[in-house]
Amino acid sequence: MSGKLKCSWSKREKDHMIHYPRGCDGHLLHQLISSQRPTIDFDRISDGRDNLFPIRYEKSFLEELEIRGYDVKTLKISCELKQKKGAET
Repeated sequence: MSGKLKCSWSKREKDHMIHYPRGCDGHLLHQLISSQRPTIDFDRISDGRDNLFPIRYEKSFLEELEIRGYDVKTLKISCELKQKKGAET
């Protein structure tokens, strides 16, 4: 198995495909690009409403790129695991 964390568009699947060396890494990348982003809703704090968790959700990274005019089908992400010290190449 490759030691690369990758994301790219699949014409066959018509979706972004994530390839990962460890399951937790694939989950992290998927969450970062496709999940809505929670942010603090300062308007709800300043208007005096009693909110324990004044949070609103903003668009995902992919949605935001599309709004800004980018073709998300061309998005490619690739990152290699660091080599362990003393490991043979």
